[in-house]
Amino acid sequence: MIAHDKREPGFRALHSLLIYARHEVALLAEEDGQGVAYRILDYAEYMMLMFLGPEEKTKLFRDNLQDLISWYPEAGGALDFFDNSEQP
Repeated sequence: MIAHDKREPGFRALHSLLIYARHEVALLAEEDGQGVAYRILDYAEYMMLMFLGPEEKTKLFRDNLQDLISWYPEAGGALDFFDNSEQP
């Protein structure tokens, strides 16, 4: 578990890593369609920010997750994890 006072800085750190990874993937991607990894990283980088701040963004998060899964149905387990409130 991450200390409560380090959660926001931790999310911001992960966010910056995702931006860096997306940039590196973009450099390697083909010009005509930047690939699966690029799109997933792009969504993940945006979705990380939804955890920060006081605004309610649960539906927006799920909508983005569902949109991403519509592109890549084989990753549908991510939506299952989100929708399942029980911990494994």
